[in-house]
This record gives sequence, structure tokens and C-alpha cells, in this order.
Amino acid sequence: MKVGLALALGLPCAAALAACATEDLPREGYEGPPIPWAYAPFPQVVDPPDNPTTEAKISLGNKLFYDPILSSDQKSRARRATARSGA
Repeated sequence: MKVGLALALGLPCAAALAACATEDLPREGYEGPPIPWAYAPFPQVVDPPDNPTTEAKISLGNKLFYDPILSSDQKSRARRATARSGA
């Protein structure tokens, strides 16, 4: 009985995983772990002419991002829950 159940569950799962093979997707410029979709880098950010990025806006964004008062428990910061990657 256990063998039949293992085959009944295992074979469809194995077939589904095999169908998700990603070897044929384009990956030029991608050095990370395997992903099940074609890699495309994010588009370049374009500042609108009427609202350009400034140092003051960046500074305010950092203050708000790290402000514990804005968290649900007023103790934790977004930094704890978010991995910051060189931003």
C-alpha cells in the first residue's frame, strides 16, 4: 500500500519537476541560481523632468526606511525584514 501511494504521488511530482527544466531559457548576463523564467535585467530608471531625484529625497527615503516608529510594533525597522543589496 505504501509503495503504491509513493508511486501515485511521486511520479506526478517528478514529471512536474522535469517539465520545469530551465536549460533552454536565455541567461546572458545572469550569474545567479537557476530561475524558471527567461532572464531580463530591469530597465534603466528614468527620472521625470518635473520630479528629478535629489540628495534630499534619497536622504529622506533612508530616514523613513530605517525609522522604527513607522513599523507596526514601533520597535523593528524595515532593515531587519529587508535585505539591503548595495542600495
